[in-house]
This record gives sequence, structure tokens and C-alpha cells, in this order.
Amino acid sequence: MWLYMKQNNENISVIVCCYNSSPRLEKTLLHLARQEDISPGCWEIILVDNNSTDDTADVAARLWRQMGHKAPLRIVSEPTIGLTHARAAGIRAAQYDIILFCDDDNWLHTDYLLQVVHIFQNQPTVGIAGPASMPAVYEIAKPLWLNGHENVLCVFDTGQKEITVNQHSAKIVHIAGAGMAIRKTILENYLHDLANNPHRLLLDRSPGRMLSGGDDDINLLALNEGHDLYLTHKLQLLHFIPSFKLTKEYILRLYEGMAYSMVLLNRFYGQEKEKAQGWNFMGMMKYMAINILKNSFNNRVLLRTIKGRQQAKAYLRTAAAQLPPPPSQHARPKPLPAL
Repeated sequence: MWLYMKQNNENISVIVCCYNSSPRLEKTLLHLARQEDISPGCWEIILVDNNSTDDTADVAARLWRQMGHKAPLRIVSEPTIGLTHARAAGIRAAQYDIILFCDDDNWLHTDYLLQVVHIFQNQPTVGIAGPASMPAVYEIAKPLWLNGHENVLCVFDTGQKEITVNQHSAKIVHIAGAGMAIRKTILENYLHDLANNPHRLLLDRSPGRMLSGGDDDINLLALNEGHDLYLTHKLQLLHFIPSFKLTKEYILRLYEGMAYSMVLLNRFYGQEKEKAQGWNFMGMMKYMAINILKNSFNNRVLLRTIKGRQQAKAYLRTAAAQLPPPPSQHARPKPLPAL
């Protein structure tokens, strides 16, 4: 029996952005098909095929048909490769007032959609909601060198059941894109801002780039508009980590991309005196010497982080004349934490 049936506009469009996702789609769609206590008329799946070279679209349509679920699955084609482009296509196609980003490797708990509906119905100040922790399912055994670096794969545990953040909070904690639920009005403003500053398209995954700033961009926009961010243990999902992500080079590319994104975000949101690592030369040498014995991979992370920051600053110098002016001082959020 459905506990939530279509009564108002607080229904959900689940956006699944895909690029060559056919090997991962079955379990992702299976977990969506197992959603409980919510009417099929209250939600939809919009699967964005982001110029895949495999049979992602055909596999998705076949799997959903075989699962026999009555919630509609619509396939949208976005030929321009890049996560932000794919999300934008999904947002434009969405018919409901709550958007849920479900990555192709996210396995949602059976009450995830119902919990999202309850949050937005009962907490009108919340603009974005997401999990307070995100455990992983690794395709192969997790390598020992990855310990302490799982967060770059969006595997984390805040250690708290609930966290509410607003623009006046002493500590800003952002919500990860995996399983992120957002009011569509925020995302419509986000698309408008992207049109005014296309350089922000650089903030997320694109060919040859492992940037990771799109989620932070949406979080900061919501905070600036006066919305709360809400992390809760009631939203549970498992994050499947395929084997190709468990290499040192992949993790290093993520760190480099995150550092690049952070520099750009600080510029776009008016943090002109964006801080570097905060260490002097001797402090850095001490850190690296300790890690030669403790974990030498940490030193490689540090160097790739520095490389990402330097590349981003070089880009900003080149593009300075094309960039819009930073927001006025009163509109600036707290600085993002330095990597």
C-alpha cells in the first residue's frame, strides 16, 4: 500500500546521468524499482545519455521494461559530453518540483524517495538534502593505500545523524552530488547563472578533466538564496566503486581536479584572496619527510593538488578579461576550505 500518493507538486524527478554506463545500470535501476510506499505516479526517471559509445540507452530501456515498474523512464540525449551539460539536460526535461541526482553507481535504500518527499514537505527552509554518510561497495578489495582518501570517491561518514547548514553557520558542510535532492527552483536559477558565466561549465567532469566543483557550485547558490542544506541519516544509499576507480592515478587525477575546481569556485564567488595550502616551505618539507615513512602516496597527493591549483590560476589569468566581476562583498559566502 502506498503511503504517499500524488497530492501536490512535491513529487520527484530522478535524474541519472550516464556515459557508457551499461555495465552499472542493472543494480542502480533495480534499487530504484524497489522504492516502497510511494506511488508510481509521484516520480519519474530521466536517464540522460551523455553521448555514450555503448548501448546505455537500449540497456536502460530494456532493464526498466523487464522490471515492470509503472513509474515512467524517459531517455534524454545530450550530445555535449560533460556532467554539467548532462545535468542541465535532465533538469530541463524534469516535470516535477524536486530533482534527485542519482549517479549510475548509486544504490538507493528502499525508502529513499519517500524520505525525500517527507523532508521537503515538512521542512520548507531546506533547499538541498542528502545523506549524512555514504558507505561503499567495492568491486574489488579496497587497496590499503586508499585509507584516508576515500572521501574523494564520495565515500564518507560525518558521524552525525543530522546536520543543518545555512549561510550563517559557523561551519559550512556541503552535500555531495550522489543522492542529492534539490528544489527545482534552485536548479532553474543555476541554469540561468551558467548561461551568464559559461566558464562555470568547467567545474565538473568533462573529457580529459576530473573536476568536481559542480556540486559545490549548487550548494553555494542555494546558501546564497537563503536555503538550508540538510544532511540526514534517514537518506541512505550504497556507493558502488568499480575497479577502474581504484588506481592511484585515478585518485591523483581526482585530487588535481578538486584543487582546480576549488580555485575557480573561490574566484566565481568573490573570494579574491583565495588561500593556498597554508604552509611555508619548511612545513611542506617536514610533511613530505614524515610521509616517506608513513604513507608516500600522501606526498603524491600533495604535489598533484599543487599542480591543480597552479593550472587553475593560470587559466584565470588567461580568461580574466572574459570573466564577469565577482559578486559584491555583501553577497559573498564564507570562503571554501583550502585543500
